[in-house]
Amino acid sequence: MSKKIKILLGVTGGIAAYKSAEIARLLIKKNYLVKVVMTRTAEDFITPLTFETLTNEKVYPYNAVEKDSPMLHIDLARWADIILIAPTTAEFLSKILHGRADDMLSTICLAYDKKLVLAPSMNKNMWANKATQENYKILKKRDKIYVLISDGECQEGTTWETLLFAAKHKLENLIILIDYNKIQALSKLNDALPLHNLVKKIQSFNINCVDVKNGHNFSSILKSFKLKNKKKLPTAIIFNTIKGKGVKEFENDPVWHARKLSKEELVIAKKRLGF
Repeated sequence: MSKKIKILLGVTGGIAAYKSAEIARLLIKKNYLVKVVMTRTAEDFITPLTFETLTNEKVYPYNAVEKDSPMLHIDLARWADIILIAPTTAEFLSKILHGRADDMLSTICLAYDKKLVLAPSMNKNMWANKATQENYKILKKRDKIYVLISDGECQEGTTWETLLFAAKHKLENLIILIDYNKIQALSKLNDALPLHNLVKKIQSFNINCVDVKNGHNFSSILKSFKLKNKKKLPTAIIFNTIKGKGVKEFENDPVWHARKLSKEELVIAKKRLGF
């Protein structure tokens, strides 16, 4: 039996933090070992109990201390095969760049010497800010930058302005991941502002575009990441997904765009997902 890959999932304080629970669930489903470290502000968006339930592991807060492990940040850094920070706020992006270590997650990252994956998530104006872009340009020399956005954000003009900016400057290390579930706050996307032929729209902005028909299939997802960037341009990967996939009571219902599960609903979800 092959060795299980160990992933340390870092969750920072952005509105996209609730999506980290789905990331954790999918990683566990694919037989990865997952431990979660949260920043102080991340707990304002999602509770540690959610991740403890999904991973069946202790969740480490920003000020974690263990008597039996005085070098906890070193131990966690050595444990992880991959560190994934999702979402990565503008603040945490700056921390990584400048080597700041003022909480558990940033300290672990500074002690880490293997693969570190960042998934920035912030307002488009914050992303386009000169300070953020300067940080990005320095970091992109080290590795790739992944930005996770929703299809609803593809209805906003600032998103397309950002694509024009990225194409003009040939930010080839920029990978834009689009969750295309066609559900947004209070309605379905096609009832509000349909995104007819999203692939062609993105390509018209001089951006490489990959269309993953089944955004829940890990083999297809991994294959899309391995495609070569022959044109040396930014890349957008569209993942066609179903909101609430795996829990038939919740699937394709706009109400789940921005709300937490009740205790009763959590029981239903765990049962459907095999926990």
